[in-house]
Amino acid sequence: MNRAFTIAFIALTGATFSASALAADVPPGADDATASTDTVLAMSRPPGRYYPGRRVYRYPRYVARPRRAVEAPRRPQFEVGLGVHGTSVINDGDNYGSIATGGGFELMLGWRPISAFALDMSLWLSFHDANRDYSSANATLGALSVDGRFFLTDWNQRLQPYLQVGIGAYAMESDAFYSDSLGGPGFNLGGGIDFYLTRNISIGGKLLYRGAWVDNTDSSYYDDPYESAFLSSFQYGGDVKFHF
Repeated sequence: MNRAFTIAFIALTGATFSASALAADVPPGADDATASTDTVLAMSRPPGRYYPGRRVYRYPRYVARPRRAVEAPRRPQFEVGLGVHGTSVINDGDNYGSIATGGGFELMLGWRPISAFALDMSLWLSFHDANRDYSSANATLGALSVDGRFFLTDWNQRLQPYLQVGIGAYAMESDAFYSDSLGGPGFNLGGGIDFYLTRNISIGGKLLYRGAWVDNTDSSYYDDPYESAFLSSFQYGGDVKFHF
């Protein structure tokens, strides 16, 4: 009995001494540092995926903006136009007088049944100075023509170039001729461009070659000498059109 008690006492004393030795080897404040480190780790790595201090970006829901409907042009189109132009006359050898470059105006009425074609009727007048036998005179050129315009772009475009061809009745009056006027058939060839400011208003320019055979065979003054000429000219100008 005494021997067992002695062995237990020695073992308890040795365990107490070992614990004291270990406590002596640990520096002061080590337990506090360990506790602080554990606290920081616990705060920086919260459980799960919950981060209360982080801003979460949510993608906005995309809603398609309604597109503005494109206003289609009226089909067919009717148009009325007013233009001004200059006319440079190229005199022919059969012409009895010399006609200087002049200018005038034009009235137009048109119908465009399809995108690529328009049918126009135009009346134009041009006023010039004329000379014959070293005497000054005045001359007036004019025509009533039917023209076809062939467009190179669709009629929904703002800029619309075209080619033009037409035929008509031409007349030339001048104090330089013995008869009152010369008249006859003629034609025009050329092209132009229309620029639409709005759906109903456009401005444009064109360049045309005009040729006409005119004479006085229909004159009521049979005693007047026969006169004839091939009227050759270039016409250039601008216009404004109203579309309906």
